[in-house]
Amino acid sequence: DGKTLFNVQYPPKEFKSGVQVAKSKISEKEKNKILIASLLSPSKSKSKSKFKVLKEKKGPILTELEIQPEADNLQIKDLVISIHSKAQKIQNISYKDDVGNLTKMAFSEIKFQSKADPKLFQYKIPKDAQVTNL
Repeated sequence: DGKTLFNVQYPPKEFKSGVQVAKSKISEKEKNKILIASLLSPSKSKSKSKFKVLKEKKGPILTELEIQPEADNLQIKDLVISIHSKAQKIQNISYKDDVGNLTKMAFSEIKFQSKADPKLFQYKIPKDAQVTNL
């Protein structure tokens, strides 16, 4: 919803523990540390991009960009964005965090709107969840 960040971890089925939820309020300063917000929001400085393209690989369907954040506040490395060459839409984003965890995101049925309905981003914490307020 733009005000609260939830990190939800579901345990494997073989474990009997419940869902773990980390909940944190987001300040304007912290929004700049969120990868998707950094990728999609316009740069505050028109003279300098937020990211530097290290390598570009064009294929018949996808163009892959290996990019690096200009600032180190995102704490990510090996960031790759795959863009559909004809539609010019992001298909995939993958990156490693500062401890080596690999995150992959795939996008489909992308619809651009001037403003998203905040109700789409409401999260209801399960009643048996272990909640940590950060």
